[in-house]
Amino acid sequence: MDWMKEEKLAKAWLDGHYYSEMEVAKLTQLVKQGFTKCDDEDTCTSVSACGSDACACIRSIFPHPDYYNAYKLMRAELLEHKLLTELSNMDVRKNTYEHIKRGDNSQG
Repeated sequence: MDWMKEEKLAKAWLDGHYYSEMEVAKLTQLVKQGFTKCDDEDTCTSVSACGSDACACIRSIFPHPDYYNAYKLMRAELLEHKLLTELSNMDVRKNTYEHIKRGDNSQG
């Protein structure tokens, strides 16, 4: 991979020179499922040349940085909502103090 070419492509993408639309349904699906950026970020030449937020993997999925930024915001909100929902559904006291009710004081 030509690092100079890769850096040039990343800069053009970041500057919005290759703008195209992305279907809302596709973005929504990505938000729900998530995605893997690179098989191995440590050895990905594109990540080395462009950084993990503009590598070829990201550019191949998101036609413009605005879509990628929207994805990151929505994904974070979704994961936070899921976590809060799961936490609110847990009976923390029951899980934490069940051993005391049983007389088992070995847990600390």
